[in-house]
Amino acid sequence: MSANKSTLLVDLYFHHALTYQSFKELYTYEMLILLIYGIIIIFSFFTNFIALIIFSFGRRSRSELSPFLFNLSIFNIIMTVYCIPFTITTVIFQRWLFARELCIVLDLFKTFSVSGLLLTLITIAIDRYCAVKYPLAMKIYSVHKRNLIALIIIWVLSISLAILWSPARSSPIDEQRLWVNSRAKLKEFLDIYDADEPSPQANILIENLQFEIVNTIQCIPNKIQRPVEVRRSILNSLQTYFIPLFILAFVYLRIAAMLWRRSNDRRPESRGAVPRRSLCTHESIQFKKKLKQVRNHANSHLFI
Repeated sequence: MSANKSTLLVDLYFHHALTYQSFKELYTYEMLILLIYGIIIIFSFFTNFIALIIFSFGRRSRSELSPFLFNLSIFNIIMTVYCIPFTITTVIFQRWLFARELCIVLDLFKTFSVSGLLLTLITIAIDRYCAVKYPLAMKIYSVHKRNLIALIIIWVLSISLAILWSPARSSPIDEQRLWVNSRAKLKEFLDIYDADEPSPQANILIENLQFEIVNTIQCIPNKIQRPVEVRRSILNSLQTYFIPLFILAFVYLRIAAMLWRRSNDRRPESRGAVPRRSLCTHESIQFKKKLKQVRNHANSHLFI
């Protein structure tokens, strides 16, 4: 009887992945990981919530970038509440613990929050680049209108990307996994197991081991049955990491290069040398022309 049970357990172990059903089955380091992530979630939520209050009611904190920082806090809260708790519990327990429909909804929130965060960071970088490159031209346009248009574009693109990826997302996978009452005893049993010469210690361990096949839900892309999931994973990596990283690095390097060039142009003046021609002469002329057009347009409306 013990030999048949041992053979069955070994066969199941090599054909099914493990899963866990309660917190008592977790190792100490896994409990610590859950505790640390719980602290991070609480800390992230309250800090971003405080940031929302400050940017909404704090007069001293208001600046051109305040709407974008407010937007970042919103997306951070969405990611903290709707993404991190579900993801970490799935990784620890090796199965989806929640309702099946929530798996698809969670994927939409992930794409939406990550896209919103990255688009906001890219918008801030482009705004700072324009402020450094065209400081006078930026004053022509209203800051509030400019920020409002940028925020509308960010939210529309974030929602569009989340909806665009939803058809490519497969439904949750039903998978059978092996559950054992003690992973430590299972590891000890596998270390001493020998099908040809069963030892008395192995027989004792197998009698104390309880195991069964459990029907689980896996909230992961089904790459075996749907090859489109592989392409989706690659495109998602490009969209959420490589392309934003390239854009941010390029824009901030351009800003650094412009500031470094301007600092070098000002050094001869500080040493008593003949001041060079202003770098903003052409831009000043363009600014004056646009300002004159705006005034003429306003005067024409007044006469009408």
